[in-house]
Amino acid sequence: MKILMIEDDQKIIENVDLILKIAWPDICFLASKRADGGIKLFNKEKPDLVIVDICLPDTSGFEVIKQIRSMSSVPVLILSALAEERDVVRGLELGANDYISKPFRQMELIARIRNLTRKSVFPDEDLSIKSQNIRFGLSIRQIYYNGSEIQLTRTEGRILHKLLQKKNKVVTYQELSNELWGDALQTAIPSIKVYIKHLREKLGDDSLSYKIIQNIPQVGYMLVDQTDMTCPR
Repeated sequence: MKILMIEDDQKIIENVDLILKIAWPDICFLASKRADGGIKLFNKEKPDLVIVDICLPDTSGFEVIKQIRSMSSVPVLILSALAEERDVVRGLELGANDYISKPFRQMELIARIRNLTRKSVFPDEDLSIKSQNIRFGLSIRQIYYNGSEIQLTRTEGRILHKLLQKKNKVVTYQELSNELWGDALQTAIPSIKVYIKHLREKLGDDSLSYKIIQNIPQVGYMLVDQTDMTCPR
C-alpha cells in the first residue's frame, strides 16, 4: 500500500510514518510539507490513500482536496487541528472520505485507514438484508431505493447496512463509530452526522426521506421501515 501525507509539521510526519510502518511493515510512505509538492507526488506516485492537513504554508488543504477530486476518487483522510463541526462538514462535502482531529490516537488512525482502503464487500456483510423499499445490489456501495439505483460511498453503505440490521430500533453513535472504526469514538460524532446528511440527500432530500432515517437527539439514528412511515420525525 502507498500512502501520501501532505503535512507541514515534521514531527507529525515522523510520528505517522512510524505508526504506519508498525501496522504495515511493507508500506510505502510519502510526504510533502507543501500542497504544491504534495500534488506533484500525487500525480507521480498514484497513492492508495492521501492524508492531508488543512493548514498548509502555501494553500489550504481544502484546495488540495478540490484538486485531488478533480483528478481521482482515491480515498482522502483529513488530519487537522481544526476541530469545529463546520470544518468537518466542509472537508467531507468537498470530497474527503474521513476527518480526524489533532491530537489523534494511534489506533484510531489505523482503524480509519483500514476502513478507507479495505474492499467494498466483506464476508460478514449480508447484502440480502433489506426493508420494504431499500435493498442492496451487488456491493455495499449500491442500493435500490423504491426501484431506483443509487450509488453510495463505502462509509455510507456501511452506515445504511447497520441501520437496516436494526431497522425500527435505535443505532447509537457509539455503535456506528464501532462499526466504521472499530472503537466507540466520541470524536467521530460530527463525521457521522455529515455521512447521515449525505445519505439522506441521496435518498431524496425531502420530509419523507428524513422520516426514513430519524435522528434520536444525543443518542443516534433509527431507520423506519415503510410500514411505519407514520412515526414522527
